[in-house]
Amino acid sequence: MESSLTVKAYLYREWSEGSLEIRRFALDSAELNQFKVLLKKIAVAFSRATEEQLKLHWIDEEGDRVTISNDEELALALQSCSGNLFKVHVLLMQPSDSQPSRHAHQQEPQSGCPPDRGVYHPNVVCDGCEGPVHGVRYKCQTCKDFDLCSTCQSKGVHSDHSFEAINSPRFFWFGPRR
Repeated sequence: MESSLTVKAYLYREWSEGSLEIRRFALDSAELNQFKVLLKKIAVAFSRATEEQLKLHWIDEEGDRVTISNDEELALALQSCSGNLFKVHVLLMQPSDSQPSRHAHQQEPQSGCPPDRGVYHPNVVCDGCEGPVHGVRYKCQTCKDFDLCSTCQSKGVHSDHSFEAINSPRFFWFGPRR
């Protein structure tokens, strides 16, 4: 194995759904067999989760999803990688009961916005407080990518522009990949 390894991490809420995000980062030779280091780097890469919420897996030569939860299991997984690329599949667990979430739009991650404010808008970050958006999402009509949670909007953040109030998450489906 070379002095560093590229990790390609796929984040999922449920195995039946496609990945939410894919991230790449490097592991130095000193970090290669350290499960805690890998877990911490993945938590940093996917800033929406804590280390306790992440369950790591790799796909073996028979196509089975194998759990990685310690240094020994990581060492076995690393033996299977070809070249200097290691693919790891990451399941994001619910914070309350460590079970995979059932509905992404109902998942309520910790944030600066109170979680009792209504439905969660996945993949939207408030540009005022940097937290996830619950309840009404306020989308700036002038700026290309600027959203506020109801708390920041009520504080007058970015008040020089007008906003569209969005009550429920928008999901787009572009059809099957070809």
